[in-house]
Amino acid sequence: FSSFFLLLTIAITTAKTIESRNQIESIFMNTLVLDSWFWRQNLLVAIYIRVPRDHFLPH
Repeated sequence: FSSFFLLLTIAITTAKTIESRNQIESIFMNTLVLDSWFWRQNLLVAIYIRVPRDHFLPH
């Protein structure tokens, strides 16, 4: 679960625009409210799709 917060921090930090950062944070707040494994997995997928692949892959 620590890796989840690490990935979340990386995604928010590397967010290109304020809009995308706010969207990630709002999704995260909804995740805290629901606090379910299903929504946490969807958040990881949403972050992976939104953040450019270059942040995860070596150059």
